Amino acid sequence: MQNNEGHVDLSGIDLSAADFAGARLKDARFSGCNLSDADLSGADARGADFRDAKLDSTLFSGADLREANFSHATLYYCEMSRGKLEGTDFSRALVENTDLRKDMGCKARQIAVEKYSYPVFAEKTLEVYQKVIKNVRGVKKGN
Repeated sequence: MQNNEGHVDLSGIDLSAADFAGARLKDARFSGCNLSDADLSGADARGADFRDAKLDSTLFSGADLREANFSHATLYYCEMSRGKLEGTDFSRALVENTDLRKDMGCKARQIAVEKYSYPVFAEKTLEVYQKVIKNVRGVKKGN
């Protein structure tokens, strides 16, 4: 099934134990699906929509899930090793997978350190002060 944009739309279908290993599923719609015990290993599911999906023991090993949406989905013991998860939305998802939760926590900490640590904050503050001083000097020269 395809939607108006030409993307696969399988919303609301029971796809338990389905084999999508290695499939091209970019921007596919799986919202509200049951994908329990399904195999999406190595699949290209960039930008796919898994909102409100049931994902029990689903295999995503090596899958490209960048920018995918798992909001409000339930993920019980899904295998996501070697998967690409940059920009993936897990907001309000129920994740019962110690490894995935640990990985998500480590990535969140890394982002916080890279963007909000004291050295980064101090550098950005210094840049603002330098711009202000430059602008004040420019105004004084103009008088």
